[in-house]
Amino acid sequence: MALRMVEERNLRPLYCATGLPTDSEMEERIARHRQERGERWQTLETPFGFGEVLPRNLQGWGVVVDCVTFL
Repeated sequence: MALRMVEERNLRPLYCATGLPTDSEMEERIARHRQERGERWQTLETPFGFGEVLPRNLQGWGVVVDCVTFL
């Protein structure tokens, strides 16, 4: 739903992935999410230091964070 909202609003899509591939289930989940997003999305792999890697100016961006519980 969040991905669709960003795309419908014609924002620059940024996906912040916080999960680590610690087992086969997570590896499958990560692969599925990459496929769902497609190539249009810019992805930041941010399992650590989330706040430090985000661009300072996010005007015009649609940011999706998955998964906040890992932070």
